[in-house]
Amino acid sequence: MKIFIFTNTTLDSGYFISGGKNKLVNLSTLKDCDDVLFVLPNEFLGYIKHTAELKNKKNLHASIINSINAIGIKDQTELKVLECGNSNESFFTITRNKLETLKDKFKHIDSKIRITSDLLFFRELFKQNISFNESVFYEEGNSLVKLTKRAFNLLDKADKKISHKKINELNLEVSEKLTFHEFDSLNIQNIFSFSASKKFIYAGISLVLLLNLIGLFNIFSNWNQVKEMDQTLSELYLSIYPDEKINSINKQIIKKINLLQNQSNSTTVIKIKELILRISKTTKVIEISYKNSSKDTLNIKCLFKNKTEEEAFIAQQQKNNKRVSVINRTNSKDLLLTEFNYEL
Repeated sequence: MKIFIFTNTTLDSGYFISGGKNKLVNLSTLKDCDDVLFVLPNEFLGYIKHTAELKNKKNLHASIINSINAIGIKDQTELKVLECGNSNESFFTITRNKLETLKDKFKHIDSKIRITSDLLFFRELFKQNISFNESVFYEEGNSLVKLTKRAFNLLDKADKKISHKKINELNLEVSEKLTFHEFDSLNIQNIFSFSASKKFIYAGISLVLLLNLIGLFNIFSNWNQVKEMDQTLSELYLSIYPDEKINSINKQIIKKINLLQNQSNSTTVIKIKELILRISKTTKVIEISYKNSSKDTLNIKCLFKNKTEEEAFIAQQQKNNKRVSVINRTNSKDLLLTEFNYEL
C-alpha cells in the first residue's frame, strides 16, 4: 500500500511514500490513487473510538456525535460521521465545510479513495507514543491524543516515553490491515453540469446521424458489386428504414445519401438543438438519445434537486406545448434523475 501524508490542513501537498522512497508532492499532480492511503491531519478528520452496539445507523451516528459533544465541540450540529469498512469500533468525524473541501481537493480524481486520520495511522503503525514533525501522538487512558510539541511540553508528562520519528522511517511496506474509510470523491453535479458536458451532447447527436450516414454509405459502396442482387440490397435498405416501400432501390439509396449529407440543416436537427438549449437554461441535461422512425422521438435525462423542481419543469414544458412524458425516474441521495420522452 502506498501512503500520502498531508503536511497541513489545507490539503495542498504532502509526503508520497512508495517503494521504500518518499517525496514531497502537490496533491493536484497525483493522478493514480489506486492502492493509496491518504493520511489527513486529525484536526481535519477527527478519529474517535466508539463501542456502542447500535444497529440503526442514524442512532449510532447520533450516539457518536453526542459523545463528542461532551468534549465541547461547538459546531457539533455540522458534524458528519464516516464509518470504516474494516473496523466496527473506529469512526471519523468531519464538519460539512471540511467535507466539501475534501471533495474539492479530490475532484480531479473522481474515484473512491482511502482516508484515515494521522492520529489513528501512527498508533496502528508504531504501537507506541511518537512525535512526528511538530506534533506528538500519544495514548491517554483509553483515548488517543494529538498535541503540538509546544502544547505537550507544557503538560506534566515526564512519564510518557515519546519516540521521535522522521519521514524516512515511514518508508516501509504498510499492512493492508490499517483502518480506513473509503471516501467517494465523485462529484455528481460537476459531471452532470451542462456547461461541462454540452459538447458531449452535441457529439451524441452528431454520432447518431453519422451512424445512419455510415450505414447508407456502406450500402452504396457495395451497390456496384451486387447491383444484380436487388433483393439483397432491398433487404439491407429496409433493415435501416423498415417503414418505407421499395419502388426503385437505386434511386432511393442515392436520394437518402443526398438527404443525409444535408441533414445538419434539417428541421429535425434544428428542433433538437433548440429544445436542448432551451431545456439547459432551466435544468441540468446529462444524456440524450434520438430515435429516427415514423415518429421522431428524443429521450432526455435531467437532474433535479427534488420532486417539486421536477414538477415545475414538467408544467413549464406542457405550457410550451411540448409533448413530454416521464419514462423513468431514479432517486440518488439528494438528487432526482428523470428521463423524459419528447415527440418532435
